[in-house]
Amino acid sequence: MFYREFPPSRELSRYLRCLWVLRYSHDLNAEAERVIPDGCCEIIMNRAAPFQQVHADGTKQSQPSVMLVGQIDRFILIQPTGDVDLLGVRFQPGGLHALLGLNVQEVNHQRIALSSISARLSRRLTEATCGDLDANLDRVLRTLTTMLPKSERRRSLVERAVVELGASQGTLAISDLGRRLGVTPRQLERRFRHEAGLTPKRFARILRFNNLLRLCQNRPATWTEYSLACGYYDQAHLIRDFHDLAGMSPRAFHRSTHKLADCFSIGQCRSDFSNSTNRISAILADSLE
Repeated sequence: MFYREFPPSRELSRYLRCLWVLRYSHDLNAEAERVIPDGCCEIIMNRAAPFQQVHADGTKQSQPSVMLVGQIDRFILIQPTGDVDLLGVRFQPGGLHALLGLNVQEVNHQRIALSSISARLSRRLTEATCGDLDANLDRVLRTLTTMLPKSERRRSLVERAVVELGASQGTLAISDLGRRLGVTPRQLERRFRHEAGLTPKRFARILRFNNLLRLCQNRPATWTEYSLACGYYDQAHLIRDFHDLAGMSPRAFHRSTHKLADCFSIGQCRSDFSNSTNRISAILADSLE
């Protein structure tokens, strides 16, 4: 499996968290994998076989080739039907609203054809992903740059809230957050739902859980130590979040295969796209040998 994240251009960094690429050969015996919420919306362009979402009742739903992925607040199960070749655009919380003007809450838990939101953008992104990786990334960035606001915007309330919550890895109390920003928790929740799709409390919970997953990947410790390091009240609190957000216990998650969860929840921007697009091709070639 090859997964890599690429930072956006400077002018897009306020709205995009990263671009990412995922490629691997299909395993006919592979089970459905879970994707853990990360607090971000995405646009995903699929250049290979479609993915299917596996619902709780066992039914499967094929996903569009160019799709808008709304916020999720707990895990979903997806399964490839063939080889995988994806290029994704991960938005900053609130970035999708800023660029497309969407009420993000209206697309929560949905994976819908981008053409139903913007046929022009869907067509341009489809055309942008017809070449090699270097060209694809460059064209996608140039396409999204054309959507930037014409004049510089002041940082919104939601953007400032995201910065504060991110700095605390989701441990900042929402009442304290409201006081720092000079608004009531109710005002903050209304704006946050509209622009980011979640309540600030749920978003903070997702941030804290993703921080826990990264810590589990990088530093061996006991679950009690993890809970204290990540701002949980106790181990029982941590276990409840595992069941709610990942759909299983910490022990079961640790023993299971969760390559996609590791990619999307733990992956970091490891390449500097703005400095050398040629290096991207070299990295990809090395990784696929």
